[in-house]
Amino acid sequence: MDKKRSCCCGELPAMWWWLLTLLGLPLLFFLMTAARQGVVEKDLTTRSSAALKAAGMDWATVNLEQRGRDVQLHGMAASAPARDAALKTVQNVYGVREVQNLIEVAAAPAQEEPVQVAAPVASTEPVQASAPAPLKSPDFSLQMVEGKIVLQGVMGSQQEIDAAVKAVQGAYGTMQIDNQMQLADGVAPADWLNSVVGLLPALQGLENASLKVSASGNSIGGDLPSDADKAGLLAKAQQVLGAGIADQLAVKAPVVPEPTPMPTPVAAAPTKVEPAVAPTPEQQAVTNCQQQLNDAMTGKTVLFETNKSAIKKDSLALLDSLASIISSCQSSIAGRGIQVSGHTDNVGNDTYNQKLSQQRAGAVKDYLVKKGIEGGLITSVGLGESKPIASNDDEAGRSQNRRITFDINPQ
Repeated sequence: MDKKRSCCCGELPAMWWWLLTLLGLPLLFFLMTAARQGVVEKDLTTRSSAALKAAGMDWATVNLEQRGRDVQLHGMAASAPARDAALKTVQNVYGVREVQNLIEVAAAPAQEEPVQVAAPVASTEPVQASAPAPLKSPDFSLQMVEGKIVLQGVMGSQQEIDAAVKAVQGAYGTMQIDNQMQLADGVAPADWLNSVVGLLPALQGLENASLKVSASGNSIGGDLPSDADKAGLLAKAQQVLGAGIADQLAVKAPVVPEPTPMPTPVAAAPTKVEPAVAPTPEQQAVTNCQQQLNDAMTGKTVLFETNKSAIKKDSLALLDSLASIISSCQSSIAGRGIQVSGHTDNVGNDTYNQKLSQQRAGAVKDYLVKKGIEGGLITSVGLGESKPIASNDDEAGRSQNRRITFDINPQ
């Protein structure tokens, strides 16, 4: 039996089928290339524009529409080097084949003739432009007056004034601060502010403390108990503010009691013994609360991640017990408050240590507040390395100096 032929295929010779196949392949390649071209042009447009923007050449634009990988570069350049730089930037974009640089260079503005001023003499001279007025120097002063801290000075930004006030509050805690600093235009930045902030913790305990920083000269003053204390504070101040700082520090003279003349022997009168004044119930309650805090911290310390203010999980149980004690004593210490103080050893920069101790004290306060303690009852203070309780010459002593303390404020 004869096999039936297809109605279409059987009527075309094989040569025609080969011819149709050869003509269809280029058509298929063209269609695939056209579909891919739009994706390539969009990608190169995006990356070339991003490269120009990153180089600060937003004035230049690219065009790849129906151009495949060949780029047209348009725009108005301020100079020929700027035009060449834009060309090089696009040429360096991966995938770009050729760049047609159509960027124009703006014409340089015509230079004006110098203005001449008539003078009584025959010669004339060009008018000289006046130089801008120089910036004024900032200044800062701190003075302890009648139990409060008075701040004075002039700075060019409110941020600098706020930073100075915050640093003084961190150093002196609950002591009253009278901020008389002024904000003014045309004042240069206070580049020395961070260094002065790092010096403030060292002024704690200095009677009649004073500190002045200005273009006319720096000075430090106050009363210290010994020559050694004076030498140590002066050395730290010279390290921060330079060797030329004026030394107004004084050592308090020891009080020598005057000799008591021998009385003429007389018959001894009966001595009346005054009874000891017993503490009030409120005072006794405060004393008991402080003792509970001391007992809870005996042999223990709040641990932090190295060089961070993040509290380690091992110390959370200790803080929970302290929060419980403070909560039970809240009514007794409501009018006084508690100072949480951060301390470090002397390893590293003074400013860094003070800042780290402040951050750690703040982290402890935040944790206690989360445990229900009223935020206004707690003050966090960073004392850095200013109050060691052991020698910093060995690791055992330094470990004791890295600590957090809890003290009920005196009324």
